[in-house]
Amino acid sequence: MNVWLVGLGLALLCTVSAESECSEDLNQWTGKWYVTAVASNCEHMLKHKDKIKILTNNVSVNEDGKLQINANFPNHHRKGGHGCKKIEIVFEKLADGTYSHTSDRNFTKKMEVVSTDCKTYIIAHVQIKRNEKTSESLMMQTKEPEPSPEHQEKFSKIAENEGYTKEKIIFPKGMACENEAEEMPAA
Repeated sequence: MNVWLVGLGLALLCTVSAESECSEDLNQWTGKWYVTAVASNCEHMLKHKDKIKILTNNVSVNEDGKLQINANFPNHHRKGGHGCKKIEIVFEKLADGTYSHTSDRNFTKKMEVVSTDCKTYIIAHVQIKRNEKTSESLMMQTKEPEPSPEHQEKFSKIAENEGYTKEKIIFPKGMACENEAEEMPAA
């Protein structure tokens, strides 16, 4: 589940691949975003879908002009099964317009925007590869923790068009790592 949570928390960074639709100013992507929907075929995630909470990300542009994300996600491996883990990851733009990150723990994440208005929502396809295994999800990030009915409907239609059944579409309720999210540095 942690692999999914890391991927979910990082989905926002694919937003820049929509540069043809939006301004090329990376600073438009900065600030706080909320992961408010996901569609996945991951059986482990679907088994626990009632426990999935909204994640918060803070995006900034670093000195090299690359996107940097600071995120908090539940750390279920911590003693007692509670707490949150903070991560900071930098993404680089690929020739195909998507963004990618390869971690020192043998993860590769690639993200591509499916739909965005460049201001209030982003729907992205996320692919995570690790040790010869690949997982794929569709995720929505919004600027508000409660997505509008229009954004929910748009996400559901796109997910269904990509082959996800209604049972595999999740709209998380409640905030994960709410206190820690408030401690993240400003963009």
